[in-house]
Amino acid sequence: MSKIVVRISAALGNQLFMFANAFALSKIKKSTLIIDDKSSYFRKKETTLDRVYGLNKFNIPQEYFSNKNFYNNFFSNFLRKVFIFFDKFKKKKKFLIEHKINKIKTTNFKEINLENYTSNIEIEGHYECEKYFLNHRKDLQKLLIPNINLFNNSQKKLHDKYKLMLVNSNSISIHVRCNGYFGPAQTNYKKLDEIKVSSQILYIQKGISYFNKTIDEPKFFVWSNNINLVKEHFGNKIFTFIETSDKVCDFSLFQYCKHFIVSPSTFHWMGAWLNGNSKKICIRPENMTPSNNLDFWPNKWIKL
Repeated sequence: MSKIVVRISAALGNQLFMFANAFALSKIKKSTLIIDDKSSYFRKKETTLDRVYGLNKFNIPQEYFSNKNFYNNFFSNFLRKVFIFFDKFKKKKKFLIEHKINKIKTTNFKEINLENYTSNIEIEGHYECEKYFLNHRKDLQKLLIPNINLFNNSQKKLHDKYKLMLVNSNSISIHVRCNGYFGPAQTNYKKLDEIKVSSQILYIQKGISYFNKTIDEPKFFVWSNNINLVKEHFGNKIFTFIETSDKVCDFSLFQYCKHFIVSPSTFHWMGAWLNGNSKKICIRPENMTPSNNLDFWPNKWIKL
């Protein structure tokens, strides 16, 4: 049987995008899907900035994981680059690399023609657009849910505590990413802007105002990778702060929210997109994005 190997890298939100695209392609091609969780993470730079592999904590079947070493050292990684170079000249290609449309690595949705590739494909890229995997949303909503059985007792107690609060209220999910990062300006993709906490707060305030006018008795819940810093900006009693000290546990709680003020973050984007509430409202920023993909934001989400 043919197989698709997806090279996983970067932080959790990016990992989920990579898996979702590869999963969709494996279903279209009727191929075995294999997760390469080793070729990127042997390098130190991939383990900085909270870039920790996390897909093994989700409800992804064990059959998708392999004990194969892949390109997990500098020599084999060099060989991989050589293979990719010569692959460019082949009629049927083995390496499926996400396309770029200019020198600063801007990309957009581009339909993938699997007829141009061999039976065994190796995929690399973020593919941060729902169009790559939208038709497989129901399956992904089942797979990309953290496995609660892997939480420790303390995490389970916090999970159950917050779950009850989220389910029994008109819960609005707010997320703030505090470590500095850059993203293309939505209006000018040739320019990289720093996405500051202050800019996120201004956008979130607009979202809060929107929901206060739109739904009855909204209850605002705040997630962040630096919750103590965020408390300085949300210092009143209308906010509940999610404090699990675990990224995967944090992500698990997104599934119980009613609505979202989606942050410029792949982590929160995926939490909102996978949420199963058919009546959810998703707000997204007009001029901030963490992705190089021109089609990053779903069209149905409301710009503020």
